[in-house]
Amino acid sequence: MKIKKLVSLSLSLVMLLGIAACGGGQTAESKAPSPVESTDVEPSAAPGAETTVIQIGHPDPSGDNSRFDYAINKINEKLEELCPGRFYFQAVPNGQLGTETDMLNGCSDGSVQAAMLSVDTFSNQIPMLQLFSMPYLTNYYEQCFLMLDQEEFMQTTQDLFKEEWNIQVMGGYMYNGPRMLTSVKPIRTLADAKDVLVRITTNQVAQKTWEALGAIPTVVAFSECYTAFSQGVVDAIDCPVETQYICTFYEPAKYLCFTDEFDVLSIPLMNLDLYNSFTEEERGWLDEAFTYGVMQERIRILESMDEVTAWMTDGTVANLERCDIDRAEFQRATLSVHEEYYDILGADLFDWAYETLDKDNAAKGLPLWKDLATWSNYAKG
Repeated sequence: MKIKKLVSLSLSLVMLLGIAACGGGQTAESKAPSPVESTDVEPSAAPGAETTVIQIGHPDPSGDNSRFDYAINKINEKLEELCPGRFYFQAVPNGQLGTETDMLNGCSDGSVQAAMLSVDTFSNQIPMLQLFSMPYLTNYYEQCFLMLDQEEFMQTTQDLFKEEWNIQVMGGYMYNGPRMLTSVKPIRTLADAKDVLVRITTNQVAQKTWEALGAIPTVVAFSECYTAFSQGVVDAIDCPVETQYICTFYEPAKYLCFTDEFDVLSIPLMNLDLYNSFTEEERGWLDEAFTYGVMQERIRILESMDEVTAWMTDGTVANLERCDIDRAEFQRATLSVHEEYYDILGADLFDWAYETLDKDNAAKGLPLWKDLATWSNYAKG
């Protein structure tokens, strides 16, 4: 399949939706409660008088536990190696430049120089990216990378941001881990999920996913999550395990539920006019540094997920009971979401994803989308 076909589809959907359609109010993950005590990340090198300093916003609290601060520090390290004293990226954390939608729009119009943003919080504005919110699409994180790192898909992403948003994608997709629940109730089966009040982001696919699982999805601003959880407004918080830890959502919870409904991704962005103002050599340095930072953060998060999970279940910071779901049951229950979005996002996108993943599924003896997605052209042969 030619993924380039997806650009025109995504552009037309974006024009129909409009930036304002989903941009009102505070987006989820735009601000966070106070994290576990940590110290600020030390920059790899301080900017000098001749250094071009570029502010890069992100939604997380600052500190050692911040995935974004870590990646920015690695980017600065690589830049100091490639072009000493030429560039320095100054982190602006904790949503100081606005919500994630604000920062997306700011990168587009130039009022924000650069940002690192969570994909699922603005996927409503860029429909193509909703693919990665499809429930139980991948079986483990390497399968996510199979799609993300395919050259043609990455080029399609870059073209979409450039042509419609005046934004340069920097370095590729960062991986934040799968979404899971800290919960006051154990969730292992569909019966357990029924009528559970689950806090979600503004992502429309997440809403449909939890509805298909029998739960009651509830949008709560991220800055209000801890209070809502501790006061019983919601029964469970849905986000990656590292975020669960940083924001101490384990305090009101009794269970850590590995629902793993989809992987959480982030992406570094820069205003295209700013990016194009640099020489070809300078753009090469920036591209290499951001690619390095993204890959270093992937390595870090994969190590951190296991460590943080242990801290939350072995008594180090909490003693939550781990709940593993019946994955096949949950996947079957959410096939209706795939079928609905197959038409919304387009057959080409889904058939490419199913085919790409099935090459790996077949090799590992995992269920095939060819058998599950009976509505797809790929499954029909």
